[in-house]
Amino acid sequence: MNPSPRGGFSLLEVILATGILLGCLVVLSELANLGRIHASAAEDEATAARLCQNQLNAILSGLAPVAAVSQEPLADAPGWWLSVEVEPGKQRGVTILRITVGKDEEAGGRPVEFSLVRWLRDPKWTPRQTTLGSEELRLPPGLRRRLER
Repeated sequence: MNPSPRGGFSLLEVILATGILLGCLVVLSELANLGRIHASAAEDEATAARLCQNQLNAILSGLAPVAAVSQEPLADAPGWWLSVEVEPGKQRGVTILRITVGKDEEAGGRPVEFSLVRWLRDPKWTPRQTTLGSEELRLPPGLRRRLER
């Protein structure tokens, strides 16, 4: 008897196709893992930005003092710390407020830091009082004539 000529795949073709499939699965699983790592890093970055903005809003609204703090743990966010730096600006009457929020390295994951800088009017500084005869006082001519009357 003659064997019937059936079409089909040889053993070599099946092994080769299985190897390609497994290679693709390995690459896709690595890409999925990389995506999870980046998603976690983005979530930490967004959390740091939110915590930093909340602290800046608390300082600007008067709920928290404008005082220097160095890596103080945040009560409402375990595993996160806060630093506040207050320094005089180059311009008179300006204070530079830098708020940094970071994640503890012991909390797991990679370390994350986020900073916001805000220029504030120095509450201790008052502009010099000028008189009408002073050259520093620059008023429009019409307003100057009204004040001189």
